[in-house]
Amino acid sequence: MDRRRAWLFVLLLGLLGGASSFAGLEQAGRPEAPVVRAKAQRCTFGGPVYCSPTDLDPAPFTQVPNIGGLTGAGDTVTDPNFGNAIARLTDWNTEDSGGRNDNFGVSCSGSAEINFMNPGDSKFYVCDGGAAMDLFSFDSATMTASRMYESSFPATNGFRIVTNSSSGEWSFTQANTLYDMETGNYRTGTPILKSYDFSSLSKPPSPQTVYDFSKNSGCVPSSAGSTHWIEDVTVSKDDQTFSTSFSLTGGQGSAIWVVVWNRSTGCRWLNTQTGQVGGEWGPAGTINLGDRFYIHNSRISKDGNWVKITFQSCISICASGIQLYLWQIDTNTLTACTTANNCLGHSALGYTHLVNSPTTPSQQTQLIRPLSNINNQTQLWSNGPPSHVPWDNHQSWENVNAGDSYPYLSSSDTGVAIVYAWDNEIDGFSTDGSGNVYRFAHTFSSGLSSFFSSNNAIGCVSADGKYFAWSSDWEGTLGSTTGGKTCTLGSNCRSDVFMVALN
Repeated sequence: MDRRRAWLFVLLLGLLGGASSFAGLEQAGRPEAPVVRAKAQRCTFGGPVYCSPTDLDPAPFTQVPNIGGLTGAGDTVTDPNFGNAIARLTDWNTEDSGGRNDNFGVSCSGSAEINFMNPGDSKFYVCDGGAAMDLFSFDSATMTASRMYESSFPATNGFRIVTNSSSGEWSFTQANTLYDMETGNYRTGTPILKSYDFSSLSKPPSPQTVYDFSKNSGCVPSSAGSTHWIEDVTVSKDDQTFSTSFSLTGGQGSAIWVVVWNRSTGCRWLNTQTGQVGGEWGPAGTINLGDRFYIHNSRISKDGNWVKITFQSCISICASGIQLYLWQIDTNTLTACTTANNCLGHSALGYTHLVNSPTTPSQQTQLIRPLSNINNQTQLWSNGPPSHVPWDNHQSWENVNAGDSYPYLSSSDTGVAIVYAWDNEIDGFSTDGSGNVYRFAHTFSSGLSSFFSSNNAIGCVSADGKYFAWSSDWEGTLGSTTGGKTCTLGSNCRSDVFMVALN
């Protein structure tokens, strides 16, 4: 059965009452969520107060909205089921002849845990297939985006950061400041944290060094050598503490260094191959675990006190079923989070909590737990789809408040026909105990793209929780990777970035 026939079949089931089994599910012992297909109102955002449907019925679309084909940046459509406005941000002409237009994503690294948009929602970046960052200005009233400094860079239709080693990170407190790591990718030297000031509307910024890890022997030992791969820089919400991980020997999966820098106290580091901790503050010495391992990626908590280190592979020992480690930065203590602790699936950090979907690849629950006690778990969502393979979701919680009580956002992809609620959707999961799942839009991702972000519909929420941007091939309707108007799914379909207003 092809995808369109499958959608029509599911829609027919819903009309005949076949969806009633989903509508009758209960949320962790609470009354079932109301079925609200049509919206009666629009909500004004004051904290994450959403008006999107919280119903449990599948919402298959029978026709993909036309959003311009090969070209269409600036076009806006309404999700056919949920009613929220979706703007197209990129297309074949985004970088003109001087760039690469076959594939755009929100994150250069494929992570959903980056802050892609500035405070005030007036600027953001997207990444092209070559990992360059394209800068945009944004009009929230019309949901239109424009390339920044276009007249200064006519060959690429605007300003691009091409010296970045990973995704950038907008400051949570300064509207015009973007942070980036500008070494790695087989460039010499250890990481250098840089910043860009976009306060001028006419003059493109030059990168300014915020902190050079290689200049401080108390941070990264001089024997570290050259950086080959580096993770995204992540920053605490008070704009005081920064963290990244990097490799001296190869690409992602070979890293052994985690570094943290605080504006007041300085640098601190962890070497996961030797188990040694050092730096300018906090205790030096050996970690409490015998585990020695390679790093997949790392993220700092929003309060700046923890680093989540995702496990790649074992060097020696290593806990059974290990998924990630939590490093309390001002100590030598690492906590191993394993399958026995329900740490499967993707995850996201708040200030003092972690959320994850522990039943990868057939997630049926969402959990939240304090970083200080990983076994103190609360189930946020108990009525997910039945065993349903493939199904995957990536969480983004850049909008989190200090109490970790705001919903986190998630984009899902199945790679098959929509069968259940939450398939191929952008949803918000409540952390306040209500059990609500807010449904904002379909991802329109075929799940067949050759590009990672598009294949997995990777996206991120803005820091104020008003917008969510993601990458999609729009079911193969955006033209080919070589500029043709049509493409073959699973072969040569290009991808773009889209943004939905979260109401």
